[in-house]
Amino acid sequence: MNIVQQNGTTTPDITGEPTSISHSMSSLPSVGNLIVVVYVANSETNNEDPVITDNQGNTYTQQGTITGTGRISIWTAPVTTASGTFTISGAFSLNQFGLTDARIYAYELTGWLSIAEYQEAGPTTDNAPTVNMAAVAQEAIVIGAFVQLFTGAGGFVPGNGFTQDDEDVVSNPIHIIMSQYFAGASSATDPTAATDEFPQEWIGAGLTILGTTGPVTPPTLRWMRKCPVVRWR
Repeated sequence: MNIVQQNGTTTPDITGEPTSISHSMSSLPSVGNLIVVVYVANSETNNEDPVITDNQGNTYTQQGTITGTGRISIWTAPVTTASGTFTISGAFSLNQFGLTDARIYAYELTGWLSIAEYQEAGPTTDNAPTVNMAAVAQEAIVIGAFVQLFTGAGGFVPGNGFTQDDEDVVSNPIHIIMSQYFAGASSATDPTAATDEFPQEWIGAGLTILGTTGPVTPPTLRWMRKCPVVRWR
């Protein structure tokens, strides 16, 4: 199981009162792979989740959304068709008044089996944001995102071995998007992000995707009682 590519829109991503946001993948995804889209926004007041689609006709499922300090929404789609330029779009039903920064960040995963779980946390205030995910018992990739109310210099630092894939420390609030690959059974799947500022209100979300490589299930042994043979004379 692998992350083939990950990329997203740049900051600032949105101005005025937008009705959509879009991003073209750096390279053409392969049929059979999974697209994971993380949408983050700096405002949840008078705003909404975009409906995610692409120009190929693939079907996206919203795995979850959380609001509070800002907004995080995670979507997935198996790639059933892909050609030319692969553009992912998010459409809003109304003009997004007051939304000055929003981002689509997309992953392409290969070797995936299924979506295991979506979890979220917040809004709450401390300097160690954590989303509690269930332990994985096989190969998996966990993707996490956090948005934090922010006033001053600084930002997030990914924890628990996660790789920082995307960060914005310019807008208010700020955000971080990160991922980690697990080769097998592990209990340390919780996305965490330490902050180098005073505790601020934050929200977080995480998604676990299982891979096709898993533990071997041992065969079940059954005992059979041999019945005595009855002979008639």
